[in-house]
Amino acid sequence: MLRFRIFLSSPGDVADERALARQVLSALPKEPQFHGQVHIDEIAWDSPGSSTPLDAHITPQEAINQRRPKPSECDVVVVVVWKRMGTPLPADYTKADGSGYHSGTEWEYLDALQSAESAGKPHVLVYRREEVPTISLGDPKREEMLQQYKLVEGFFSAFVNPDKSLGGAYHGYGGPSAFKELLEDHLRELIWERFQQEITDSTPEFVPATPPDEPAEIWQGNPYRGLSAFGDADAPIFFGRGAETDDLIRRMSSPRKRFLGVVGPSGSGKSSLVAAGLLPRLKAGAIPGSQDWMWVRFTPGEVGDDPFAPLAVKLAQLLPAGPKPREIAEKLRSDSKAIDSIAESILADSPGQAELVLFADQLEELFTLVSEAHRKPFVGLLNAATRSPRLRIVVTMRADFYEPCMHYEPLVELLREGSYTLGTPGLGALTEMIERPAKAAGLTLEYGLTQRLLDETGSESGALPLLEFTLGHLYDAREDGTLTLDAHREIGGVPGAIEAHAEEAIPADGRTIDEAALDTLFRALVAVDPEGAVVRRRAPLNRLSDSSQAISDRLVAARLLTASGGKGEDAAIEVSHEAVLRHWKRLADWVGDNREFLLWRQRLQAMVSQWLNSERDPGALLRGGPLAEAETWYADRSEHLTDESRSFIEASLDARKREIRGWRLRVGTGVLLTLALFAGLAWWQYLVAESQRFATLRAENALSALAGLLEGQTLKDMLEDGTDGPEMIVVPSGQFPMGDLSGNGYKAAQPVRTVSIAKPFAVSKHEVTFEQYERFAEASGRALPDDKEWGRSNRPVINVSWDDAKAYAEWLSVQTGKTYRLLSEAEWEYVARAKTETMFWWGSDIGESRANCSECGSAWDGLQTAPVGSFVPNAFGLYDTAGNVWEWVEDCWHDTYENAPEDGSAWLEANGGQCTLRVVRGGSWFNDPEDLRSAYRFNGSRDYGDNDIGFRLAQDLD
Repeated sequence: MLRFRIFLSSPGDVADERALARQVLSALPKEPQFHGQVHIDEIAWDSPGSSTPLDAHITPQEAINQRRPKPSECDVVVVVVWKRMGTPLPADYTKADGSGYHSGTEWEYLDALQSAESAGKPHVLVYRREEVPTISLGDPKREEMLQQYKLVEGFFSAFVNPDKSLGGAYHGYGGPSAFKELLEDHLRELIWERFQQEITDSTPEFVPATPPDEPAEIWQGNPYRGLSAFGDADAPIFFGRGAETDDLIRRMSSPRKRFLGVVGPSGSGKSSLVAAGLLPRLKAGAIPGSQDWMWVRFTPGEVGDDPFAPLAVKLAQLLPAGPKPREIAEKLRSDSKAIDSIAESILADSPGQAELVLFADQLEELFTLVSEAHRKPFVGLLNAATRSPRLRIVVTMRADFYEPCMHYEPLVELLREGSYTLGTPGLGALTEMIERPAKAAGLTLEYGLTQRLLDETGSESGALPLLEFTLGHLYDAREDGTLTLDAHREIGGVPGAIEAHAEEAIPADGRTIDEAALDTLFRALVAVDPEGAVVRRRAPLNRLSDSSQAISDRLVAARLLTASGGKGEDAAIEVSHEAVLRHWKRLADWVGDNREFLLWRQRLQAMVSQWLNSERDPGALLRGGPLAEAETWYADRSEHLTDESRSFIEASLDARKREIRGWRLRVGTGVLLTLALFAGLAWWQYLVAESQRFATLRAENALSALAGLLEGQTLKDMLEDGTDGPEMIVVPSGQFPMGDLSGNGYKAAQPVRTVSIAKPFAVSKHEVTFEQYERFAEASGRALPDDKEWGRSNRPVINVSWDDAKAYAEWLSVQTGKTYRLLSEAEWEYVARAKTETMFWWGSDIGESRANCSECGSAWDGLQTAPVGSFVPNAFGLYDTAGNVWEWVEDCWHDTYENAPEDGSAWLEANGGQCTLRVVRGGSWFNDPEDLRSAYRFNGSRDYGDNDIGFRLAQDLD
């Protein structure tokens, strides 16, 4: 086996090149012509895994000389220089003319050069980065930098003779990626020459070896990513974007540049460039200290319409034990500058040069999946983060979303200063993307295949994912390690790859297609924005039928859909890439046929949200033309609407029927009709008066009926399957002082005000249990929330969002014909206090075993939930209003009670309500006793569930 010693010599300003050189030295021996026959020894003072011990009593250069082969003793010496020569050597290191060496790099170069001139060995390869360094006038190291650059200029002046003829040769290069390509070509040629010479000379010490057992290729398995983006682990197979990666590193090299936005058309490879190009280079130290940076990658719409939630989840994973994701999200949402202190906590044990990089991938989700209420605060967070010396922001965004960014001035400024435009790759880059991954994986491409792929791919925006997808399937159809033209023809080339693959994947038996299930799946995966553009959306798996899930499973396996969130409540799927929307004919045709419905459904959802937020106010129902349109779609496609949308339309239709019946009652006789015709205004006034009289009469009758119900009376409605619904307890009307009565300075519960509960209502005796919720989950096709292996049955259901709790209440209302709902925050505190004004309903001391919290003295403290009813009930007969689990209530979050309603109703958007956040009350098994106070309030994202959040219900008695 031929052993090659290669010495790497360079100052510290070209750390990026050193890392890339090591990649070359690692890859070359695995190339087919060298595999098993060539071994490369990297010689450098800082070689990974074998750094040189530096004894304190001698100079670093002497330590290196004693323990490492000298450059003159190696086969090749690689010298890389840019803007520094490096640290000077001691005075006892002198040249033949008695002058000193400017640095260890110069000593290493001259040691190699002298040996090459006298003995013909080693090969000395010198590389100079030709990019002119930038030196700021205000930089405190300006003079030192200028002096170093003068030394570099002096070093290279020796390559030119006094008569201007060349006295030596070096290789100039534009950026680190170009250096890597040069070095790879040069070393390959030198090693091949030496290899051939050894075979020709048949020297006894060279015996061709049998290839070893270790793999010959750098990459194992499929080197193409299909429709998926490359990740940082895919760096060995990421090619064709070297110059762009150099540009990004150059932009990030300035400490003042804290924002980098990679913007380009769909399918241009933005996410891959950052994740597989930029990130690995930075982790290798491309910028001094960048090897210690920490990265947090997320997408704004990853877990719903709140961009703070996915960021908080990722940050919580890096923080020491402490705040939960929802607490972090709320902190960031309310105070954008809080990201600074969070970053300091994360970096507390890291080196001083460490920074935290927030990588917001697919920023366009800010305008497609994120609630409008969150956009401005999130932009504020990005802006605040760029002002911190230990934070950086990197984003990727589709170029067609530039326009919506213009509505947010801070984002405009960030993009103006820090955007990097990424275009579609040229033919040279595409060739690399086709051939270099194959080479890394030990594959070959049949002659003519590369050109065929290039011809079909062209320069169309979005063609890159199609090319990757095609290559992935050519890999699957390879023959003896070769990607063939025959396989290319069989899959229909680049244009037909997605179409053919999708059509093959969707049938269960290869023949028939469940059209209804596929239609349902498409409706869950595709949306149309107000401008009519087709966009992807995440579809929760638990909202799909079994047959639709079966198709989605096959499309996930085919890499046309991407699954996320595991197998629990968070499990979801989405279209892998926009290219699927355009190039799968069945889906594109479906979108064309359903665009009108999708646009209408989008508009309807906004009206449904308004209705729900107004407590189902009849005034928010559909009427006239909009109702007629909804009636048509309802009759045709009811099964493709949400439960809330169907309820909204049905309520609107019922209201119209009541209006028609009332009109007919009043105009049933000819006399009244005549009056209506000839005295329209008077008749209208009469109708209004009659309507008010009947409303008053209905209210009086309802109150009379309620008077027959006694405080503490138990109610239990029967479900359609004959089982019992939750046990409810009648709570009387009354007044109470609401808020921080103890004067502890808890601003969120101030000012204290008197609230009146006008009518009796019923409240569930216990928090809703797994057993009760399970019937709803089975009936609606939802996945049952995770119980953390604590037990189900009579334990409170956990890991349910506010939306889940609302859906359960609506389902229960349909099952029983009664009105079930979440309590308002005022109602909750009213029943939790149970006519008391102390911190807890039993007093102001937490006591022993009265509740389940972190220090409540129960068997479940700080460990898990307790079975419902494990503690004494309050005066209303209600259990666990303090501790066990937080309970969702109807209200939107407000920072204080300023201008809060006093009639016991839910406080929604009025006066700055944040309705993406909903109030939770009561504390949990995890919390400290102070969080169990009757007045204590907190919040959570409405689509977020956790193992310490559940709910209880109210029932209207009229």
